[in-house]
Amino acid sequence: MASSMQPTVPSWQPFRLHNGQHLPSIGLGTFRIKDRDTIFLVVEAALDAGYRSFDTAAVYGNEQYIGEALEKFLPKYDLTRDDVYVTSKLTKLGFAPDLYLIHFPGSARLDPKDENNKGLRHTAWSAMAELCDTGRVSSIGVSNFTIQHLEELRKEYQNDIPYCNKHSIQLQGYHSLGGTSYSATLLKNTPFKHIADEHSVTPSQVLLTWSLQRGVAVIPKSTNSLHIKENNTLNFRLSAEQMHAINSFTAEQTGLRQHVFSLTRPELLLDRRLQLYILH
Repeated sequence: MASSMQPTVPSWQPFRLHNGQHLPSIGLGTFRIKDRDTIFLVVEAALDAGYRSFDTAAVYGNEQYIGEALEKFLPKYDLTRDDVYVTSKLTKLGFAPDLYLIHFPGSARLDPKDENNKGLRHTAWSAMAELCDTGRVSSIGVSNFTIQHLEELRKEYQNDIPYCNKHSIQLQGYHSLGGTSYSATLLKNTPFKHIADEHSVTPSQVLLTWSLQRGVAVIPKSTNSLHIKENNTLNFRLSAEQMHAINSFTAEQTGLRQHVFSLTRPELLLDRRLQLYILH
């Protein structure tokens, strides 16, 4: 277990985007949390733990509840809407999101290989740019896009991290702890436990810190108030040797999907004026 849960203010600086907005380095993921009462509990626990960023989506089925929970609990912590950063993909929040994403590169009604998806991507991006122009959202971006999809937009991301760093695109990873299917196996692995013991923290905190030290924002999900606080208490840094040990730990060694480590499924935060570029 972590040795201390005292700090409630994020110790990591936010990432600066091209349009001047700042993306918090740590946010609360809410995928598969659909129950209204549970949403209210986790939002309050997150605010109490110092979270100021929340990630949701229309397909999660919880946008409205998150909006209601924020409206209820922000005053309790002397906060306003301007004090929190909300990411969504289509919205029923009841207020405009700070970051608005195209969730998938294709239509649910079309085959993924259907060429019509290409035109729909361009149409959606243009419409979202108009939302920025009219001030309805602050920043726009995409999720689950491949390098090919991004290159297509860039004309009118291999390992995504080198590509995005080269083009000053800010990365935000999800499944940073392995996702529902793999986290139990991943977090019990000896290398992570050994490093965690050296810092008197948990394996989860090690993996989140590893991502942040690589310049990747994180949005870990939890409905456990202790874990919510723990995931936002990352007041340590990994040594170069520890970073190398984690980087060298491959999916093939554990049977885990490669995206857990290579982050080939990040959310790519894009700025409308510079197309796919965000300064971080």
